[in-house]
Amino acid sequence: TLDSFGLVLLEDDKKLQNADNVLPVVNAKDAGGPEVAAALDQLTKVLTTADLVDLNRKVDAERAKPADVAKAYLESKGLLKK
Repeated sequence: TLDSFGLVLLEDDKKLQNADNVLPVVNAKDAGGPEVAAALDQLTKVLTTADLVDLNRKVDAERAKPADVAKAYLESKGLLKK
């Protein structure tokens, strides 16, 4: 959606911005069993900030359904069977 406002995403060529560490946060009471923790651990290992930007673009700019975007991403990373 940046394009629609005539904006661009800047590159941090001077490495001034701290690295992003994507981490899911879940209420322990509502998280379920160890299977949920294991699934989130696998996702944490592959999900990057660039991935999040792309996923958000697909939903916001391309108007794709969030569930479809998430499913395609998980399948592409081998975290969900096709």
